[in-house]
Amino acid sequence: MPAISTQRAKDDLRSLCLVRLSALGDVVMVTPLIKMLLREWPELKITWVIGRSAYPLVASLETLGVEFVVIEKPRRWGDYEALRALMKGRCFDALLCLQASWRANLIYPCIQAPRKIRYGRGPAKDLHAFFIREKLPPAPPHIVDGFLQFGEAVGGHVSPRHPFHHAENDQRDSGEMSRVIPDHRRAYISPLILSIFL
Repeated sequence: MPAISTQRAKDDLRSLCLVRLSALGDVVMVTPLIKMLLREWPELKITWVIGRSAYPLVASLETLGVEFVVIEKPRRWGDYEALRALMKGRCFDALLCLQASWRANLIYPCIQAPRKIRYGRGPAKDLHAFFIREKLPPAPPHIVDGFLQFGEAVGGHVSPRHPFHHAENDQRDSGEMSRVIPDHRRAYISPLILSIFL
C-alpha cells in the first residue's frame, strides 16, 4: 500500500489509541505527540497501551486526561488474549502503532480501529507491514520527528516551538525530572529531552 501523506485534512477525532511499550527514553519522547494531539483536539480521548516499567515516567500525563492501559510485556499467547478481552467492546477512531517489534505487532489485532497507522521504511521491522496496512512515509532521522509524523497523518500540525528549548522553563523541567528520576540515578539529560515535559 502506498505511503499516506502527512499533509492530509484534519480528521474528526474523538478517540485515539497508541501503543508504545518501551524503551524508557523512547516512551518519554512520545510526549510531544500527545501534546500535539491535545492541542489540535482538546476533547480527544487518548488511550496509551504501555509497559509497566515505562509507565511511571509519563504517568503525569493523566492530568491531561490521557488514559493508560498498563501491561507487562506479553510473553505468551494468553497475554494477548487477556489484552483482547480488556479492549473488547471498544473501538477507536485511529490506532497509532508506535512500536515495531514482534511483541508489539501482535498487540495491534487486539485493538479495534478503522484506521491503523504504522511506520514507513526505516523503523518498520518484524513483519510490521504484515499487521498494519496504512503506512507513513520514510521516517525522519530523529525519533521525536518520527512520532510527530503520526500526528500529522491524522491532520495535526507540529508546534513552531519544536524542537527548541526555552530557558525560562529550566527550573520547572528540573523539578519534574527530580520527581521522576532520583538524583543518585540521574545522568546528563539533554535540553531537548527536558523540553518535552512542557
